[in-house]
Amino acid sequence: MDETPSSTVLTSLDEIMERVIEKFAFYLTITASVAYPVSISRAFDMGWLPIFSLHTICFLVIIVTSLIRKKIRYQVELKIYLLLGVAIAGPGIYSFGFFGVGVFVALVCPLLCLFYMDKKFTILIACLMLATYLFCAYSFIWGGHELPFRESDYISSISGWATILVAAIIFFGIFGVSTAYLQKQLTQLLVRLEYKNIIIQQQKQQIEHLVNHDTLTGLLSLRGADVQLDLILKQANEKQHHSALLFLDLDGFKAINDTHGHDAGDLVLQAVGERIKSSIRAVDKACRIGGDEFLIIVSKFEKPSEITKLCKRLIDVICLPVQYNDVGLLVSCSIGAASYPSSAKDAISLRIKADESMYKVKKTGKNNFLIAEGELTAVAT
Repeated sequence: MDETPSSTVLTSLDEIMERVIEKFAFYLTITASVAYPVSISRAFDMGWLPIFSLHTICFLVIIVTSLIRKKIRYQVELKIYLLLGVAIAGPGIYSFGFFGVGVFVALVCPLLCLFYMDKKFTILIACLMLATYLFCAYSFIWGGHELPFRESDYISSISGWATILVAAIIFFGIFGVSTAYLQKQLTQLLVRLEYKNIIIQQQKQQIEHLVNHDTLTGLLSLRGADVQLDLILKQANEKQHHSALLFLDLDGFKAINDTHGHDAGDLVLQAVGERIKSSIRAVDKACRIGGDEFLIIVSKFEKPSEITKLCKRLIDVICLPVQYNDVGLLVSCSIGAASYPSSAKDAISLRIKADESMYKVKKTGKNNFLIAEGELTAVAT
């Protein structure tokens, strides 16, 4: 079964997210490999603190997760990293205040959730980080908690500057690079979707054209004629003017097909189609509704004589020979015309009136025209 457009987009987004998390995991593993020795190095100045044991556990979890990441979904992998961030942020802020990486991790985790996780998990992480900040603020301000080092000594130490560097890498490196990559991938996806949308629109227009137009002559098909006739009669009704429908049938066309073949017949039909188009105005519609039958929709006319002149012009131009293999192929035409709203009040009745008038011409000698009775006077050449 073919995928729907929505499922295709969701699949593409899922693939993009997986690639983004893969890059995120790679940078996180590299950063953790640098950050962990920096963290442990502070033990030489401060002694072994409980947070160093936590850092050791988190580092091992990151390494193991990176090794088995192919076996777990990227959503699970990212949740592991975010929960590790929560585990590092709280104790990090409590142990080192604003001099450790905990404060940066506490900032990055909610931002990562906004980009990559659903609303519920984002709210959970944000609440945990807010609770961490509030607890640490209470501990430092009112609880009497103190840092295990002097700020001046820490800032001047190598481990202090190394910590600042690692924090910068975490904030600007991991988050910045992964987010920039996500933006690039989403932009490319939008470009691809826009391109596909353009192709789909073009295909829809092509299909619409094929459905509404005759492939041989390029004129409107029966379906296209019905649509245009309804539209033109609606406009005529709204603006209170006259419209007309001409039903045209070729005389002698079958003999050409029988004598010279269908290629000759197709050439005649194409020539007739071109001659009809050249004989009508741009606002009028020419249609081939099947075989050697044509419809002409006159969108608006002021005087009955305009329809008479058009019928005469069509008969004169269609009677001209069509050259085929040095032979001049000759056809004539019988035309029946009916006006709206004089002869008929709707599209179906209008076509019936024009059809009846055309068949009357066929029975009385062909190569002529007849306009249905109404406000228009029946006229013949």
